[in-house]
Amino acid sequence: MKKGVLYSTYILILLVVFLAACQKVDNDKIPPVIILNGSNPQWLTLGCEYTEVGIEIKDDKSEEFDVLVADNINSTQIGDYYVKYTVYDSDSNVAMATRRVIVEAFSIEDYVGNYTVHDSVIPIGPYTTYQASVSIFNDYPPLLKIANFNDFGDNFEAFFTPDSTGIITLTYNLNDTIINGTGTTFCDKTGFRLNFLLELTDGFSEYHNATFKLNGKK
Repeated sequence: MKKGVLYSTYILILLVVFLAACQKVDNDKIPPVIILNGSNPQWLTLGCEYTEVGIEIKDDKSEEFDVLVADNINSTQIGDYYVKYTVYDSDSNVAMATRRVIVEAFSIEDYVGNYTVHDSVIPIGPYTTYQASVSIFNDYPPLLKIANFNDFGDNFEAFFTPDSTGIITLTYNLNDTIINGTGTTFCDKTGFRLNFLLELTDGFSEYHNATFKLNGKK
């Protein structure tokens, strides 16, 4: 009888060990895999807002995750910054990944190209669409020219100066025409916007709002 009890106890111990081993095998010890969306490194123009493009997560078992995202980005200062992703699966396995973000100044080369311009006279004047081109007129100080400005023909060239943050100063003063205005460059480098006052020496003047969209870019 005693021998039977010992045998049953032995079988029970083996069963417990077997179940514990199975449980150990079933436990997820493999961390998730992080896939960065978008580019790495990612380029950000000085003064522009950073947009998080996110990540994808792959795991052999878990379908729910805790995700932590932290960054030290200062878009008002040129430099290298980092976005850090930390992912925990349902078994507390952890994975980490890092995206590099480079904040850079606007360059005059960013403006060069052919544009479709949508121009309206403020507040309720006519709305026109025309083609214009921008080329570098002078490297230092940085100066660019817009040919066919205001749809006045290719020989009519207005000049503008961008600063490192994409703020534009527009000036033109020749013969009977004076143009002054300001503008901003789109952060995605697809064009820029200008608000300007056009004045003629005979007293005629009008205020414009013009959007320059770089051809070939959406």
